Amino acid sequence: MLLPMLGGLAASLIFSRREGKLHPVWLIPVGDTRHSFAVSVAYSRASVSQQFSLLCERLEAMRLSQAENTAVTHCVEEMMLHQLEMGQSCGLKGSFDVGIVDGDDRFTILVKAAGKAFNPLHAYGKNDPEALSLRIVEGFCRDVNYRYASGVNCVYLIFDKEP
Repeated sequence: MLLPMLGGLAASLIFSRREGKLHPVWLIPVGDTRHSFAVSVAYSRASVSQQFSLLCERLEAMRLSQAENTAVTHCVEEMMLHQLEMGQSCGLKGSFDVGIVDGDDRFTILVKAAGKAFNPLHAYGKNDPEALSLRIVEGFCRDVNYRYASGVNCVYLIFDKEP
């Protein structure tokens, strides 16, 4: 079991070095480029508002269609507010990260927060009235995934691009 995991990590590392500007484990773009952008957001309403404005400006520069821009913007806002509320309710200090990656046929939003494992996809029960915001996000996205690795909670929102 350990050998295939190490083989996968080695392959990721080799591929990331060959392609450049890719994270060695997750194989997502790192750093700000024409196709990706990331911000760190403190657990405060002022920081969320400021960083959300920066992300919206960057999204407009990526030339998505109006429908795509609306869906992505709405989902970024919902996930940032959810992370803020969850962090404040747990007394978290520091910040969380929000990244956007513009691929050829899909668009990805990544929300990362350090701490113990907390899957927001399971934390919201289907009968829970607070689940409405997550159901709205799921309605806009093709795929919503959660991963926990190295002490970091990662939520991936994947959108198909219009042809």
